[in-house]
Amino acid sequence: MTPSVDITTVGLLLMTVVGSAALARGFPPRFRHLGGEVSQRVTRRGRGQRRNRREMERSLPMICEAIAREVRSGASPAGGLLAASRQLPDVDVTRTGLGSVASALERGVPMRTALADWGDLYRSPSLAQVIAVMCVADDVGGQSAGAFDHVARSLRDRVEVADEARALSAQARASAVLLTTLPPCAAFLLALIEPAAGSFLIGTAAGWACLLAAGLLLTVGWTWLRRLAGSADV
Repeated sequence: MTPSVDITTVGLLLMTVVGSAALARGFPPRFRHLGGEVSQRVTRRGRGQRRNRREMERSLPMICEAIAREVRSGASPAGGLLAASRQLPDVDVTRTGLGSVASALERGVPMRTALADWGDLYRSPSLAQVIAVMCVADDVGGQSAGAFDHVARSLRDRVEVADEARALSAQARASAVLLTTLPPCAAFLLALIEPAAGSFLIGTAAGWACLLAAGLLLTVGWTWLRRLAGSADV
């Protein structure tokens, strides 16, 4: 008698079986690499966004120091930001979003609008702090260079703490990957060595239940470990 399972369970388990079969016997390259390409693109996009945000946050202390120098010379905060976009060789204006802000200011876009768009691009507390200081400095005028210097020191300390926390959590992230990938790999190898085990998993109601329970537990474990280790990845 065919076991009754819901369509979500069938879909998840079918993906697992198809992926295992592709590894074991091989499908035409067009189909074999489709899932891998999609997954890699999504992963690269997410990693690229995190990398850009991290680089932007690393660049903020230098940007604040450049603005402070220009403000001391009599420039406005917006003028200091424009100068920073041109004078900082170590800052990638494209990846950090600084180039877009400078371009908007040069086109006559109000500073607050340009800064709001920059803040919406990254949603970073560090960037929000810089934007707040720039808006206050633009409102009150006067000698605001000291405020930018203070923010630069604060952000540099924050970057150093985040780097140390990220280094300390590297082992936890590696453990999350290992503990999540090891059970499926072990089950796949067991099915190759002992076909009866594979037949049990995909041919009986108890096997489907085991696969579903294992998938749920792995998902919960992966999410939990990534939350514990990912709190440093900011």
